[in-house]
Amino acid sequence: MNKAQYYTVADIAAKSYKRAGLPAEWTAHMGDPEMGQTIIVWGQSASGKSYYAMKLAKGFAEAGHRVLYFPLEEGVSASYNDKIINCGMRDVSRRFFTARDQFSIESLSEIFKATPAPQVIVIDSVQYSALTYEDYKEIRRRWPNVTLIFVSHADGPEPRGSVATSIRYDAGVKVRVVAKRAKADSRFGGREDYIIDRETVEQIEL
Repeated sequence: MNKAQYYTVADIAAKSYKRAGLPAEWTAHMGDPEMGQTIIVWGQSASGKSYYAMKLAKGFAEAGHRVLYFPLEEGVSASYNDKIINCGMRDVSRRFFTARDQFSIESLSEIFKATPAPQVIVIDSVQYSALTYEDYKEIRRRWPNVTLIFVSHADGPEPRGSVATSIRYDAGVKVRVVAKRAKADSRFGGREDYIIDRETVEQIEL
């Protein structure tokens, strides 16, 4: 075989892989994902999925990554501000930002012209983004090193709609949120449940 047509085991071992370096509570839950992954989070209304996404954004910021959050459903509202306060986002205010513009490839192009550019993008939610799967693949092609976190509505136990379903198949980390408890299926290990609201979970389990 022509060496140019394949990688050897040694070639792969010699490559460098940039990991997220998340805090311990997150590595127990989803391992230590490689940067540039897609993460999808889905659940029913009031399940806690947006709070989970905000807390995960904080985890990435604590690990030193610049995070940009698109609150497409809530906007910059009182409830969004409550979420920022309750999740302690002031602790990472130098690395956490909220987008002013609507989510689109064009707005991302402008955002990534800035220095320093975000390393993590949170889109809340897929359904409010007007994103197509072709748009998603274009974003992955143009910014392969950016970690994308998508929040999605659910139909029963599955993400709602063909776009969210397709993103789920592509994602390296898939998280279903039910009654303030998040369960991760991750290529990077972990697998412990993440409790979003311990008081609510304890009441359910009584």
